[in-house]
Amino acid sequence: PAPTTAAAASTATTTTTTATTTIATSARTTTTLQEHFCRLEACTLHGAEAPGLFLEDHGADAVARVENVLHGMAAAAGSNMRFGGIVLGADATGEGREKFEEVVDGFFGAGASAHLLIRSAPSNLAATVATVEELKRRRESFAAGSYVLLTSAKYWWHDKNAPSSKYFTPALLEALRKPLASRPSWFEPTTSAIAIHVMRGGIKRNSGGFINNGFYFDMIERIRKSNVEDADVHLWSSVQGDSQGEKAEHEKDFAMFTLKGMRVHLDESALLDTWAHMVRANVLIMSESPLSYVPAILNPNCVIYAGKVARPFDAWMSGTEVLRRPASDDKFKKCLAHGIPKLTVPAKFCTLKVCNFHAEDAPRLFVQEHGDGAGHRMKNIIDGMATAYKNKMNFGGTVPVGNIVTEHGHNFRTLADGFFGAGATASLFIKPSPEFAKQYNNVPELEQHRDELKPGQMVFMASANGWAEIRESQPSDYYSKEVVELLQGPIWSRPLPFFDGRRPSVALHLRRGDLKPDDARATKNEYYYTLLDHIKHHWPEADVHAWSSLNSYSAEVEAGKFHWKTEDFDGFRERGVTVHLDGLSLLEPWVHMARADVFIMSVSSFSFVPATLNPHCVIYCGNLDRPFSHWINGLVQVKQKAESEPLNKCLARRATGDAAAGGAGGG
Repeated sequence: PAPTTAAAASTATTTTTTATTTIATSARTTTTLQEHFCRLEACTLHGAEAPGLFLEDHGADAVARVENVLHGMAAAAGSNMRFGGIVLGADATGEGREKFEEVVDGFFGAGASAHLLIRSAPSNLAATVATVEELKRRRESFAAGSYVLLTSAKYWWHDKNAPSSKYFTPALLEALRKPLASRPSWFEPTTSAIAIHVMRGGIKRNSGGFINNGFYFDMIERIRKSNVEDADVHLWSSVQGDSQGEKAEHEKDFAMFTLKGMRVHLDESALLDTWAHMVRANVLIMSESPLSYVPAILNPNCVIYAGKVARPFDAWMSGTEVLRRPASDDKFKKCLAHGIPKLTVPAKFCTLKVCNFHAEDAPRLFVQEHGDGAGHRMKNIIDGMATAYKNKMNFGGTVPVGNIVTEHGHNFRTLADGFFGAGATASLFIKPSPEFAKQYNNVPELEQHRDELKPGQMVFMASANGWAEIRESQPSDYYSKEVVELLQGPIWSRPLPFFDGRRPSVALHLRRGDLKPDDARATKNEYYYTLLDHIKHHWPEADVHAWSSLNSYSAEVEAGKFHWKTEDFDGFRERGVTVHLDGLSLLEPWVHMARADVFIMSVSSFSFVPATLNPHCVIYCGNLDRPFSHWINGLVQVKQKAESEPLNKCLARRATGDAAAGGAGGG
């Protein structure tokens, strides 16, 4: 769940007669518990009669404070005690960009700050101990149910005879990993996820904690040469300076990481998302920093540390040792094998139902993933499926590009999983690509040579949009009823949060963001106004929603360059249209456009994708090579009266509920 900003609670009070304690919450209030004790799973691993351990807060930044909480929980787990919470004292928030309560709620689970952050220690303490070593010596003297305050848990590792798992027990780690597991991931599915933390920012070259770039380059090369060629490497770092604002690094200093195929994340404000990736990575390469030490504790896979770590966990490896040893070193191989268990064997071809309409030995058609926007990428995939269907071939899949993020900044793998169904990307994007028996430039060339293809042959055709050039065929020969129904399935299973189900629904796509106002593809508002007037003549109660964007390409957005402003959509708002601009998910508009009673397209591949699935009334903007049989031309319609026969028939499809768009009306 998205963390909420928490404020410091009012001054805490402790009542000796009832032994109550006030704890901080994320709602700007204080809650007084009769039993002043953390109830999170990670706090209650031992029985109710076990002594309770409280830990003093040290008021550093959020990262160091979370590290302190983890050490306290580990000290409790290793001493067969429950963890009561961290005593904040006078400082409720400390320093750092992330408020401590917000980080706690994100790291330990929603509402965790109300359990963990204790304003003052219990009044009936049995003892106060300074170190984990002292806690270990005195543990047997603590009565059942008593409370103990620990001043510092940092040096649990002084217990050199005990493995790290005595303190960070499997049960504790399992409980701690759960909240971060639900956060989104940038790692590409079915690849080996490698996370690197490079500490830069306020430290200077040749100072303590500075690890040369060469160390990280050599580590990634060693990993890739260890049969991990599919490594999806993400690096997190900072160029922010020290307290005087002096920068030790600049963005250009990370150019070589990018050239070596790593994705660089600089100064990302979402600390918890950074940690989630480091915790879930198949291999985590640390820096000498608490920012990577915290997720390393939770990472169950292969962890490699750089520089000095006071007490590495038993399974961690020294990166210096790795590079000193030969590439064939068994210890390093075991670390990788533990972190990268035999991954799902990459699919050789697509196994989704929508890819396989014909005999198993039919030739298989592959297309190239485009490297631009989401609409163009998706259109080529479904065009490929439709072309394979028409030519009695199966769809083999998509040869992926290196960049899974579209030119507008959206993760296309996440979008494809939503569009085709959970986990579909593992079957759709084929890497490495097969050896192709034949390659064709376009659909007409493929169809000309179709009879020459042998059973089981793998065929490559980069772009499949040329089906529209074949005039002797109908759109429904490609986008048949069977194809469309399978494509509709995942989309029809998703909710429609914006439509009022009691009224006729109208969806508009207004292509704006990446176009300048004088671009011919930026269809004028008046066109849409006229169509809406005609539709509302029939359905005055229509529920109308428009989706558009102010954002252009990512590079222009980063440069602060915009061609449109929100006021440009006021004419729609004045006509009762709900305007949606730059939503977080592209799947949401597609779901509404595909299922609207009327969908008014723009001149855009982004419109074409949901239009292929919409079985109702679809209005296209004139400039379209091969419209489906039940679509009507909006440029013609705006010149007609509201009672025109084409519009009447189109609106009537709401009542008939035709099942498939492509097959309706025979093409």
